[in-house]
Amino acid sequence: MTRLVSYKEEEGEEEGEEEEEEEEQEQEQEQEDEEQEEQEEQEEQEKQEEQEEQEKQEEQEEQEEEVIIKTDVVYTTLVRCSISLTLTLTLNVAAIEIFLILKGVQT
Repeated sequence: MTRLVSYKEEEGEEEGEEEEEEEEQEQEQEQEDEEQEEQEEQEEQEKQEEQEEQEKQEEQEEQEEEVIIKTDVVYTTLVRCSISLTLTLTLNVAAIEIFLILKGVQT
């Protein structure tokens, strides 16, 4: 009878140890899952930040290109105005010279 009681006690202790091991394994697995989830969230956040930075950089490059294009348009317009003004002044001087020549001929 003492053997049976002793056997049952040993069996109960083994079951208790197995339950403790299972609980420890479950806790370890939960902790690993949480760590993996945190790592995945961190990687996702880093990817998102990198993508946002890239979008900002692309937007800045586009704005710089627009400024360059607008500057080129302004420069081209100024050159055209300068050429037009030069031609107008040249024609005015020529017209004055012709007028003076004709006036000198009539007198």
